[in-house]
Amino acid sequence: MNFALFESMSPQEAREHLEGFLETERVAMDVMVPALAQAGVKMDYSLQTLPSVLKWILSNITIVRVPVPSTEPAWIQEFHKDGLVDFPEESKYLILRAAFYLGECFVRSNRALSWRVGSPDYVEKNMPVVAGFQHDKEMAPMMVCENVFGAILGDGRPDSAIDTMVDTWTGFMP
Repeated sequence: MNFALFESMSPQEAREHLEGFLETERVAMDVMVPALAQAGVKMDYSLQTLPSVLKWILSNITIVRVPVPSTEPAWIQEFHKDGLVDFPEESKYLILRAAFYLGECFVRSNRALSWRVGSPDYVEKNMPVVAGFQHDKEMAPMMVCENVFGAILGDGRPDSAIDTMVDTWTGFMP
């Protein structure tokens, strides 16, 4: 996740980024429909289809390991002795598709939820987020997808982590 990019955006640039993300990903997801259908995966933007769509996207994602910067403390270097998880460019595009589908499923399932620009008070500042969850929580779908896919592919977590993530965010809905 390129936090510096989002941090550097003005409010207007962040709104334009959100609009561009939504427009681009709507079109890109429409292109994925035949591939999902061929694989027997239903994609109707319901929360029920969310785990299967995300798992199908996950099956097409790869990771690369990058060295931990030498400026990091020794304990972090030891913790990540196999390197940090990163995604090659083609996988980053798939993560954007997954992020859009994740957010859009929640927005379509509950009228209180909507796409917005992340609050400047949180780590998801200027990112596309789904807002309106209980306790002022904002879901940053790009960050959520990177984290859950990285945990599965990089750390060996089971793909049921996707189900847990969906259940967790469902529990935050108003």
